[in-house]
Amino acid sequence: DDEFVAHRLGLIPLISTDVNNFRYSRDCECEDGCIFCMVEFVLEICNNGTEPMVVTQRDLINVTAEPMDDNQPHDYMKQLMRCKGVEPYSEESTLSGAHSSEYDDEHKAQLPASDQNIILVKLGPNQRLKFRARATKGIGKE
Repeated sequence: DDEFVAHRLGLIPLISTDVNNFRYSRDCECEDGCIFCMVEFVLEICNNGTEPMVVTQRDLINVTAEPMDDNQPHDYMKQLMRCKGVEPYSEESTLSGAHSSEYDDEHKAQLPASDQNIILVKLGPNQRLKFRARATKGIGKE
């Protein structure tokens, strides 16, 4: 089951207008990931109801670490803000995009909100899902 969730996570596009400011993890000087080569997300959700619950990309929360103190270099703080700007794909995140056309806007308006989500899993009653995920810049072969 873990592999299923990991695969579904890997299919979620992440939106960032500053992707060129991130390093490929293979080119980064850090050893275990830093704000210059990765973004961290968490998901913690529990179905306390009696009906199945759908877990989508909207449930992911960007938890990229805050600086230890306010005396960090300017480049570090700028990169931290870039990390905080990375979000899972949703219709809202692309509505302000430059590649939106009149047809796309009409089509989006016709879709119910549930069709605009990317489903990760469906949780049954009393089931829980909790994980931490790292997103790195790369291509599908890495």
